Amino acid sequence: MSDEGDDDGHNLVLIVAVVGIGLVVLGAVVVIGAAVVGSFVLGLGAEQGAVEPAASFGVDATADGATVTHEAGDSIDSSNLVILVDGEERGTWADLTESSDPVTTGDEIEISDVQSGDEIAVEWRDGDETAVLIRTQVGAA
Repeated sequence: MSDEGDDDGHNLVLIVAVVGIGLVVLGAVVVIGAAVVGSFVLGLGAEQGAVEPAASFGVDATADGATVTHEAGDSIDSSNLVILVDGEERGTWADLTESSDPVTTGDEIEISDVQSGDEIAVEWRDGDETAVLIRTQVGAA
């Protein structure tokens, strides 16, 4: 009879050990799952898009059109700057200047066939990201 009592005690220890290990594994899965879900909820797992440049531009009327000037701020890839006149694309800064150099403070571009009152815009585009860096009327103060 003493053999049966020892088996019951041994089985009880095994059951407690298996349940304990199972609870530790379950706890680890819950903690890891919560960390993954939390990171996506907080945006830590989201892909970061291109960052809009911080730059200012000016537009001045000329006898033949207008001059757009990079007045201050970040250097910008010239192929990412699009020039629009009254909502119609004239081309990228790179196309219009025939230069792939970055656009930096002091750089200018001449836009022809522009009259006083026309709207000129400079847009920055990078993939799906777009930002209007300036939109103004020619001759506006």
